[in-house]
Amino acid sequence: MAAASPAYASGVLRTQIVVSVLVIEQFWKYVENYPTCWGYCHNPEQKLQVIPLVGEGGIGKTTLAKRVYGHPITNAFFQIRAWVVVSQVHNLKEMLIGLLRCILSITSEIYDIDDAQIAEQLCRSLMGQKYLIFLDDIWTTAAWDAIQGCIPENFNGSDILLTTRFTEVAEYLSTDPYRVAYQTLEDLWEIVSRKVFGQSQCVPREYELIGKRIVLVCSGLPLAVVLIAGILATAKESLEIWEDVAETLNRVDTYYAIPVKSLINLWVAEGFLMPHQNMSLEEVAESYLHDLINRSLVQINELSIDGKVKSCKVHDRVHEVCVREAITGNTLCIINDNDAPKASRWLSCQTSHWPITQASYGNCTLDNIHYVLYFGKDVYHSKYNLVYPCLKLLRVLDLSFVKWSRGMPSEITDLVHLRYLALRTIGSLYKFRFFKIKNLLTLIVTSWMEKCHLQLPCDTLGLPQLRHLHVDKRC
Repeated sequence: MAAASPAYASGVLRTQIVVSVLVIEQFWKYVENYPTCWGYCHNPEQKLQVIPLVGEGGIGKTTLAKRVYGHPITNAFFQIRAWVVVSQVHNLKEMLIGLLRCILSITSEIYDIDDAQIAEQLCRSLMGQKYLIFLDDIWTTAAWDAIQGCIPENFNGSDILLTTRFTEVAEYLSTDPYRVAYQTLEDLWEIVSRKVFGQSQCVPREYELIGKRIVLVCSGLPLAVVLIAGILATAKESLEIWEDVAETLNRVDTYYAIPVKSLINLWVAEGFLMPHQNMSLEEVAESYLHDLINRSLVQINELSIDGKVKSCKVHDRVHEVCVREAITGNTLCIINDNDAPKASRWLSCQTSHWPITQASYGNCTLDNIHYVLYFGKDVYHSKYNLVYPCLKLLRVLDLSFVKWSRGMPSEITDLVHLRYLALRTIGSLYKFRFFKIKNLLTLIVTSWMEKCHLQLPCDTLGLPQLRHLHVDKRC
């Protein structure tokens, strides 16, 4: 990459010179392609500039920032460099001491001094100097507000580089934060191949094919790739172990696309949302979703034509934490072929057979099951009783993976608290008494056989609370 000319020495473009380091295609080679010296952009009257890097955990923010921070050109341009890890719960004294430790020789006695005195000492050390401060992993705007007052404005081209997982924090600090993007398959495979086989060695074709399969399920996260590469490096002579790693990752991959409309309807049905000012419940849900996206807890998978989020994803690690916490708090029970079912607020059924039977739950009188989602594949059922004491307060029933062959179980009409119903079936539902489910908000009914058209009773649209109806076009 060619060096920038002095014509680009305006303060506005100084950030672009810094950030351009971070967008070089080869993630691990960008230091060698460092575009220019910061000195080309120096403006004596330039205000202190804050450069936030934002993205989810593990995407490579810290690695990128450290490469910039530690580069020889950076070292030559700034008279002082200091860095500290902030983390989730910030501690002002620890932050101040961490920065001061990079500048001066300090002793343990500094912990006996109050925050104001340490801040004054840090400010004196930075005064009149051209400095680069790196604040790693800022979680809140309060952490920035706490440290900002301790850093002098020298008007000499000093910079603050920081990383954060939260969009609102980054936008609080800068109108144009740098959003760290996911790496391409080729970039991530280069990380693996270099770590396992070395920079100059040729990678055998059979290993490359399996390795790229492994990289693909790491969801673009360099941190995950580096960890996997460490495992593969110990087994670079065993193709069988590489196959085992690939199969294991495929089994644990839970990175599914979630339709936003379905997600919002489920939130509404569960009663998670409260009306807010003049906003509908769906609009409130969209604001919550965007908040989760801004915090990098939920990722955008697909946008609609009008620019709205059409589907989203939750990364494997976030999914794992959520599931673990829900199970620990007895909120969720995952029913599979190996585990015995128990009563919880949410049931996630992942079996090859219908698990909610009189035999499996006995005479269970617990009535706290509100939510049943069935994820079994290609299961056919003609008739099953659904109403037991533990299901009397059921709000959500999603049977869209079950292929019912005779309409639908008539007992569903006894679930009077039901708000969300989704199912696939063939045959007529004309005699089904939907009017008994007066609290129903969302109804999704589709046919699993193209030639079998559905019939619904005319009074379906008369349900008093119905907000969303989705049926086949030929219904």
